[in-house]
Amino acid sequence: MSGTIGTQPQPNMTAFASHAEGVIQEVRNLSNIPLIYTAAQLTTMFGDLQTNIQTNMRNILQTNMENINGRFDEVNGRFNQIAQRLYTIDTRLTALETRSARQEAMTHNISARMKNSHAPFTRNRNLVPLRTLADNRGITDFPATVDAIDGYDATRLRAILTSLEEQVEGSDADIRDRLQWAIGIGNRIIDPR
Repeated sequence: MSGTIGTQPQPNMTAFASHAEGVIQEVRNLSNIPLIYTAAQLTTMFGDLQTNIQTNMRNILQTNMENINGRFDEVNGRFNQIAQRLYTIDTRLTALETRSARQEAMTHNISARMKNSHAPFTRNRNLVPLRTLADNRGITDFPATVDAIDGYDATRLRAILTSLEEQVEGSDADIRDRLQWAIGIGNRIIDPR
């Protein structure tokens, strides 16, 4: 299995092992040559040669494994960088969605205030509901009519004002007036009919 990692050629470990076995076999075949050395010398020579080849093979394999582990560490580091970038993108998209929802709520609320302020006005006329700025959802328990506002206690009025990110301090009358202004009917003379 040969190939390249990065720009440098890598050894073909299968071919290397095959050739090493061939070298060992050829060294064993040296015993077929008429006696140059004694049998003990040849045995020692073969043993040393085999030990050297095995040591070299282990060293080569260890070096290659260290290189591979180093590459895996690099790849792992790059994946961590990609994960961090994806998290950053996700955070930015969430912030953008939140701003978009807020902008949509603001646009809707401007339109609703205009409709509430310009329609023929009586105390029992239906109001156009506003939406929360935080998530562009309908405001829970939004008053259906002006009369409904008069029936709300200060806690309910403050909850609606909080959804609109309006101030909630002051007396109950101040809170009621602030809500009427916030929904677009604060400047209307209310026909008692």
